[in-house]
Amino acid sequence: MQGVAQKNEFIVEGRFKIDGGSVGGAKILVDKDGQQVKSIEGNSKFEVGLDFQAIYVISFVKEGFVTKRLRFDTHVAIDRVDYGFEPFGFSVELFEQYDDVNMIVFNQPVGKISYSELIDEFDYDTDYTKSIQTQINQAMDEADAAKVKKIEKDASSAKEFANLTRSAEKKTKSGNYTAAISNLEEALKLKKDPIIEKRIQEIKQEAKREAEAAAEEKAAAKAAKEAEEKAAAEAKAKLEADTKAMEEAQAKTDEEERKSLATAIQDSKTSDEEAARLAQEKEEALAKAEEDLKAKAALDAELTVKKNSEKSKQSALAFTEQGGRESEQLAKIIEEEEKKSETANIIEQNNTSVSTEQRPRSPFGLIIMSDPKVGEEARKTKTAQLTEDEKFDGQMKRTEAQQHEFFEDQRQLQLKEKYKTRKTVETEKAGTSLITWIYMNTGRFVKTYKKVLHNWGGIYFFIDGRATNRRFWEHETQ
Repeated sequence: MQGVAQKNEFIVEGRFKIDGGSVGGAKILVDKDGQQVKSIEGNSKFEVGLDFQAIYVISFVKEGFVTKRLRFDTHVAIDRVDYGFEPFGFSVELFEQYDDVNMIVFNQPVGKISYSELIDEFDYDTDYTKSIQTQINQAMDEADAAKVKKIEKDASSAKEFANLTRSAEKKTKSGNYTAAISNLEEALKLKKDPIIEKRIQEIKQEAKREAEAAAEEKAAAKAAKEAEEKAAAEAKAKLEADTKAMEEAQAKTDEEERKSLATAIQDSKTSDEEAARLAQEKEEALAKAEEDLKAKAALDAELTVKKNSEKSKQSALAFTEQGGRESEQLAKIIEEEEKKSETANIIEQNNTSVSTEQRPRSPFGLIIMSDPKVGEEARKTKTAQLTEDEKFDGQMKRTEAQQHEFFEDQRQLQLKEKYKTRKTVETEKAGTSLITWIYMNTGRFVKTYKKVLHNWGGIYFFIDGRATNRRFWEHETQ
């Protein structure tokens, strides 16, 4: 390097390089007579002024690299200083420090520079250079070999580094944060990389957020479970309370039903007694009527015997007329007795279940007092041969049947006039009971259906006044 000769100081200049890197972070340290006098930040070009008549050691330093030193002896004759010296130029390159390479040779200067009378300038001490160059070359060879190994190792490490980082990302996506962080920490051992360090912190934050979310979800699930258990306990308690209340209500209903049934039985017993009384009164009335009829029949028979045979036809006719008058008397008696026995008939009907689509009619047919015959032929008929009791009983039965049929016909006329549609439903309140009436018009007659619902729960069904069961009643009223 060519420069201007200096008189006041000796100038050294040159280039500074780092093998495989930059000079950033490197330093140039200047020691004078064993004392550090300067520290210069690393630069690819440098220039340092040295005082004359001193010993300088200039060190080139960077962490992780082998330090190199140069020794300058600036002692020179005073009269030569006045002429000045050319700047001394050189280049320094630092290579990486390897653990398995002995670099102790670089603890001493790699070169010594002093005034050479041969060239009248500063120059290297050739004898010193020769003595250390062999050691330097050997160290450099070992360093080159170590460098090749390091390159190979770095390539392998780079591959492993890449594998570790990829694996870490996959594990992060799958939620295995602990394994992902472990992979990145292993990658950092291979290569110090601030990006990886930042990524580790990000994954830790993500894992923390997910852990907090999981904890919140777990707490929510626990709270939901506790709420569910509480609701189930409350539902169970309510069910038990409802069951108990239902049992108490059922017990109360059973007791009320038992009392109502006892009352009904008592009422039924009273009704039975009333029916028996009415039946007895009817029987007594009929017995009296029978005695009257027998007395009158005896009288009529006596009168008939006194009549001559020529008037047998008239006697027979008189007998027929007499029978008609007797029928009228019996009809009056039966009419009176019918009023007394109405209650007994209702009870008797409630105890009989009739299921028929045809209204019951009189089984006795037309009332015939005697055959239309006279004289000896009339006396041979079945009517003439009947006893007085048999005649009376038959007459009573036919009269009752005719009256029942007459009343039923009148009732049907009224029902058909009032209920002209096929089905009519009516309801009414009777005390504490609800009564439902259904009238079914078949075109020929009207059937009456009755349902009594008592407040204590009992339900009774009737068809035309006769008791029946629910199933048949509901089938009939469809």
